[in-house]
Amino acid sequence: HNGTLKDYGWMRTEISPGRTAQLRGDTDSEVLFAYLLTKLDAAGATFVHRDAAMLEKATRVIEATAADLRVRAAGAFNFLLSDGSALFVHRFGRSLFLLERGPSDPVREQRDIDSSASLETPWTRRRHAALVASEKLTDEPWRELPEGSFLRIDLQPLPKVHFFGAAERAA
Repeated sequence: HNGTLKDYGWMRTEISPGRTAQLRGDTDSEVLFAYLLTKLDAAGATFVHRDAAMLEKATRVIEATAADLRVRAAGAFNFLLSDGSALFVHRFGRSLFLLERGPSDPVREQRDIDSSASLETPWTRRRHAALVASEKLTDEPWRELPEGSFLRIDLQPLPKVHFFGAAERAA
């Protein structure tokens, strides 16, 4: 989570007892995470396990929850949430950028990575990737996501970006 939630005490009251028991701190990030998991738990969509129907259900739940938080003017809240097979991405109140790389990416060889950023695994021509960051990390063609964007990146067999709502209209 990147952002600052305002008066998130009401959100704490909406977290299930089981998820409340798992809270160890009082940060807005931890409360937002527990709140999102509570919503997924209630819909029976916490564990997707690469099941297409469950993935769609989880997508609808997270998208609706993010939309509700925007309407409530809950504050700034970019977040990434993943189950290991899909990555859910939301932008609201802070900048957020997307870069999609593929084997024919012509910029890859010339990219200048900021000295503060590092890639643990060397890039190869055969790899595909979708990267999300609060700021552009390289000289590649990053795309700024519109305010209120919600998207899902399916990781297998290759990263595939699915836009929803405001992001879908701007894609």
